[in-house]
Amino acid sequence: MDIQLDWECLWDWDLHLSLPDGSEVYYGNTYEGGFNLNHDGDPCCDDGYGTPPEIITGTANCFGNYMAYSHDYGSGGCCPRYDENGDPTSSWCSATFTGTLTVTNPDGININGTYYANGSTFTIEDGVAFDVEWPTP
Repeated sequence: MDIQLDWECLWDWDLHLSLPDGSEVYYGNTYEGGFNLNHDGDPCCDDGYGTPPEIITGTANCFGNYMAYSHDYGSGGCCPRYDENGDPTSSWCSATFTGTLTVTNPDGININGTYYANGSTFTIEDGVAFDVEWPTP
């Protein structure tokens, strides 16, 4: 599974992945259940690690419900939240979410009740849960 969140503005976005056991991969828990977040991208922070994109990679070794989503951090991080007039600055910045699950099970898997053969791909949508189940072609 490869999920990426990218943006080209001075803003703090965060990428999250909820796992079937209820745990989550995000900036506060960068490794869980075989999934890894590369780093917390906040381009306003001068720490050398804040450059987007944020990327979560790993293998869905557990059947169940997953959900990947982007989050506009909005209330924190290093970026300014208001312009010189005191107005929120978030309206000008958007992020691009891309996600792909590539099937690596020789028998395939079912995703949301549809069979996917080994080597095929499933597009992950921002904020849309999906169920990974035993294969039944």
